[in-house]
Amino acid sequence: GAGGESYESLPLSDEALTLVATREVSAGEEVLLDYGPRSNAQLLNTHGFALPTTAHEQLQLELRPPADDPLAPLKVRILEAGNLTSPYSLGRSSLSSDSDLLVALRVLAATRDELAGSEQTGDKGRGYARAFEGSPISQGNELRWQEMLARRLRPLLEEREALSTGLEDAALLGASDAARLGAPLAAGAAQRSRGHLELGSRRRLAVVTRASEKLMLRQLLAELEGGGGASD
Repeated sequence: GAGGESYESLPLSDEALTLVATREVSAGEEVLLDYGPRSNAQLLNTHGFALPTTAHEQLQLELRPPADDPLAPLKVRILEAGNLTSPYSLGRSSLSSDSDLLVALRVLAATRDELAGSEQTGDKGRGYARAFEGSPISQGNELRWQEMLARRLRPLLEEREALSTGLEDAALLGASDAARLGAPLAAGAAQRSRGHLELGSRRRLAVVTRASEKLMLRQLLAELEGGGGASD
């Protein structure tokens, strides 16, 4: 499972890998291996399982300035100079931290004056630097990048909803997993499906992964549309 014990060392020899626990482990006690902060897609691709709930769900988001933005070349150069290029990791914490995505959004949503800065704010010639410092460029900029991101996320959610509805997810996953993933469960849906598919089923794992992504997208959109993104 994801989330387990801590170990002092992982010495590797030709014959065995030794894990040394940092506390006493009783005989028969379950010991878990922590797979790290990986999304369900990553867990499925590398380890063959997916979790009904994970705090580490994320998507790779392609994000570039609109082709008709006259500042597009300048914004791309600014981001590349900061070692930031698309795609960006989109996760639940992306909007509440100085993530690469949030830096890119602030730069991409900036006006010419915001990029240039001013003597009054003490950042003349480098107004964009505020984004790299984890600070809002301006209140207007915060509103623009939130609108920009919401427009980008809605189609991603619609694409996944088109593959399976919430009720279809619930029928495949069963009541307990569906509730954790925010899928609406119609009366008798779990019974009609005769329970959910076996855990090892590829179809069920794909549904778990997609449903987890949809839950994250719905939560982020609700945050954006409620004005809950990062701000001053």
